[in-house]
Amino acid sequence: MSNTVEPTVDSQSVLDEGSFINEDKHTILDQAAWVIDGTSGFAERKLTDHPETDGVWFVERVDAYLNDHIFDDQSLTRVVEDAITHVVSELEEEMSQRIGSDLDELAADKSISMHEFPAATIAIARWNRKTVEYYSLGDSSIIIRTDDDIHHYNQEGPQRFDAVLEDHIAEYLSDNPKANIDEIREYARPHIRESRKHREVPGGFWCLGINPLSATHAVTGEFPKQSVSSAYLFTDGFLSIVEKFEIFEDWTAVADYIDEYGLQDVLDRLRTIQNQDESVLEYPRLKPMDDVAIIRLCFDTENQH
Repeated sequence: MSNTVEPTVDSQSVLDEGSFINEDKHTILDQAAWVIDGTSGFAERKLTDHPETDGVWFVERVDAYLNDHIFDDQSLTRVVEDAITHVVSELEEEMSQRIGSDLDELAADKSISMHEFPAATIAIARWNRKTVEYYSLGDSSIIIRTDDDIHHYNQEGPQRFDAVLEDHIAEYLSDNPKANIDEIREYARPHIRESRKHREVPGGFWCLGINPLSATHAVTGEFPKQSVSSAYLFTDGFLSIVEKFEIFEDWTAVADYIDEYGLQDVLDRLRTIQNQDESVLEYPRLKPMDDVAIIRLCFDTENQH
């Protein structure tokens, strides 16, 4: 897409850390915006020297690449495909430095399984005078409000496997109702490792990981810009407002509420119900609160808030 001169759209955003280290990120540029939801590998060792987590490292590197290349004259699919190739190259260099250290635990075992690699999901919007493009890989979402409808795009990613994991957690809690969140996560670890074997392979689930071909499995498309009034991008920590907690009936109701009351207010409603179930007994899940990143873009200049 050519980066022609275009007035900046009205935008709002919110980023809120969940129960653990934040691995979400959002970025808004003059003609593009995206949210990224990172995850670290599920192993005892780290693959990078990042002071926080491998997931944070991965998200930061993807974000840096997009900042430099989002306006390359190619499809969003190709941009993300190239981003994966580039970041994997950086990850290989990072791992080689750690493996080469006699003091590091990686030196004892250079074999790395899929569940150890960091990964992410992503939703992107990119626009010019004529079109608004959308892209969703994994379970980060984008909603497009047009003249006559609301369109919710979510490639799903690991949602099917996460649902099975939550069933396992529910069974565990029925036998161990006083288990704390650390015990729950320790119980879930082997189930997560098993599900990650199905990452980035046919019949499994797709995400922004270490296989460039994953980028081609995104949900992507475009609308004429004149037909789009607003767009909303968010990471999977916000999906539960409809799909788990049923605070809203559907995504049209969510978009309407955001337009009326703003991003912080809708996030507060989600956090309130999550805080009321910190034990995760009523709504079994891996963590009491997930990180949340949300962006709202208003293309309708006559109705900007």
